[in-house]
This record gives sequence, structure tokens and C-alpha cells, in this order.
Amino acid sequence: MAVLDIDDSNFEQSLAENEAAIVDFYADWCGPCFLFSRSYKFLSGEYPHVTFFKLDGEQSPNARATVEIPGLPYFAIYKGGVFQEGLATSKEDAVRALIERHFPPQADGGAK
Repeated sequence: MAVLDIDDSNFEQSLAENEAAIVDFYADWCGPCFLFSRSYKFLSGEYPHVTFFKLDGEQSPNARATVEIPGLPYFAIYKGGVFQEGLATSKEDAVRALIERHFPPQADGGAK
């Protein structure tokens, strides 16, 4: 599965169009964000029933202002465009647990 880039211009619409979504808020200067990007792409393949987005928080201040971000990278879960929970971490197991709390793996491989 691909990781889709979004920004202020399509943030709300992209999330509203996807019942199950996770957003990686990052910054270009953030070393842990860069290092985690490969794991994030890998995770997107494990959860085909979830849409994975990336958003550069510095380039998209309106989207960034919709959540309280205590640190980067920050992962936010949305259901039908509504924020559910967020987590600042660069640990793959923690992001996996966040996803599975809201969107458990589907036995059939899970189409969206």
C-alpha cells in the first residue's frame, strides 16, 4: 500500500473520504521522522484496510493546528475524518499498537 502525501489544501477532504486513516505529522528537519519513514511505508502494507497519509506540519500549519503535537513524529488516528487518538513516537511496535486499537487486522486481508 502506498503512503499518500496530503497538505492543508486536501487535509479535511482526504480524511473525510477514508473511514480508517492514520496521519504521520513530520518535519523535514526531524531525524527520527526520516528514519521512521521506511517503517511507516512497511506498516501501510500490513494494514490494507487503513489509509496511510504523511503531512509536513511546517508546510501545513492549518492541519497541524487541528491536533496538539507534543513531539515528532506524531501519528494521528482518524475515523471518517474525526480525530480519535494521537501518539508521538518513533517505535514501530507503538504505532502498530495504535493502529490495532482502532482498526484491528481483518481476517480476510481487509479491503477498504
